[in-house]
Amino acid sequence: MALLTSISAVVVQDRTHPDPSLFDRLNAILSRIAVDSEVIIVANNVTADVVRALRPFVESIPDATCVILAAPTDPDVARLIGIDYAIGDYVVFLTPTNAELSALEELARQTTEGFDLVTVVDPDAKQKLEGRRLYWLLYDAYFKFYGLLTGRTVKPEGATLRLLSRPAALYAANQFGGEILLKAREIGSGFPATQLSIAGISEGTERIRDLGDAWRKALRMLSSNAAPLRAALLVSFAAAILSLLYSAYVFIVYFFVPYVRGWTTLSLQISGMMLLFSTIFILLAEYVVQIHSTNPARWRRGLVMREWRSARTKRSARLNVVDPGGNFQVGAVHLIDRRQDAGSTDAGRM
Repeated sequence: MALLTSISAVVVQDRTHPDPSLFDRLNAILSRIAVDSEVIIVANNVTADVVRALRPFVESIPDATCVILAAPTDPDVARLIGIDYAIGDYVVFLTPTNAELSALEELARQTTEGFDLVTVVDPDAKQKLEGRRLYWLLYDAYFKFYGLLTGRTVKPEGATLRLLSRPAALYAANQFGGEILLKAREIGSGFPATQLSIAGISEGTERIRDLGDAWRKALRMLSSNAAPLRAALLVSFAAAILSLLYSAYVFIVYFFVPYVRGWTTLSLQISGMMLLFSTIFILLAEYVVQIHSTNPARWRRGLVMREWRSARTKRSARLNVVDPGGNFQVGAVHLIDRRQDAGSTDAGRM
């Protein structure tokens, strides 16, 4: 019995040819756990040979969409683009691997308990990558620092399997920090979240960057939200407080040390200007933060070069159509039955 009404599976195809057997198994599992399902393939950093192979491959999969990106981008950004094309009530991110496909039904069962975000973590993920200890120390330190700035708990594990309800997925996709929200254990208090621990789930999904690439992504994720500007606000606020304290110190010197009054007037002028500039910067920065938080993330639209949609569908019996007489029919089956009945009547008249 299907657990979900509809689900969209987002697969980021990076550099390699798709495995038909894995996608056949994916479609079979999606058909078991949902009434309607679709597969969205985001082709990221693929060669011309892979693009040529993707066209007939997508046509062989029912209810499939393939999005070709114009330039290589981060896999998390590619997943956000997949959300933009998803129409299901739930969105699941896959590699896919056999271990991920085996866990899909358990993820679907968790949604029946009211969870909008189900994350799968491999408890052995770190042990498999002990050879790069410095990388993972910096990785953990960065996400702890990011959590302090933003208040979000971000998981340092490398597993990519997670299932989100459509409202949760759209919320993440429309945030400037959506790229980092795909790694967070919680999206917000409005979206209940749970976490599953399944050994071996990250097998074949690890993508370890070099330090230069990781550093560039770290800076991009920090600058994609208001955290740096908030930090600048705190520094300006501290500078304004210090200017006030220094002004009080200048007044004390002026009244109790009469031989340095020329110095006090100049110092009071400098501290007053510093207080004024800090106050103006605080107001302007807060205004920019408010504008930043209300604008949706639209920069991903320029990354899509082209898209393909499969002509095959598993929903042909439930399409809403208008018959030749102009009557609206819910489901093509009714129209087909009516035409068959008309055909049998004409045959009887003959």
